[in-house]
Amino acid sequence: MSSLSQAAKRRLPPRVWGFLRGGYLATRDMATIANPRFWANAGRIQTYKDRHKGERCFIIGNGPSLKRTDLSLLESEYTFGLNRIYLAFDRLGFSTTYYVSVNDLVIRQCAEEIRRLSCPKFSSWDNRGRLGNGSDMMYLRRVPGPSFSTDIAYGVWEGA
Repeated sequence: MSSLSQAAKRRLPPRVWGFLRGGYLATRDMATIANPRFWANAGRIQTYKDRHKGERCFIIGNGPSLKRTDLSLLESEYTFGLNRIYLAFDRLGFSTTYYVSVNDLVIRQCAEEIRRLSCPKFSSWDNRGRLGNGSDMMYLRRVPGPSFSTDIAYGVWEGA
């Protein structure tokens, strides 16, 4: 354990140290966990934990294959739409249950469109200045990977 990690473990309340258990401890993390907005955000994320436990859920990516796929079969299902999926909502005849984008370029170019979506939205913590503080907006802390998150309130590896 690094000296920074050892010092933090001695000084941080157990709840905060527990938060860091699934990720890494860096200077930027210290600023994040000191931010009251982060803890309010983590509380909003926790309200979704196990919400659909035992039910099936589908992740809808992007790409040309979506035009050749009958997604109407997912209309009554729980769905996560990624990046600019909202461009297909009219064609699909439904909106996704949840929206996710951790792609910084998509967020920079489409923040206004994303803010207008009427479903719960998830993005990277670093994008909170672009997307705002709406009650339907949750921000995810980035952690180095590869790793699998079992509780997204602690952070997620965004993949590659």
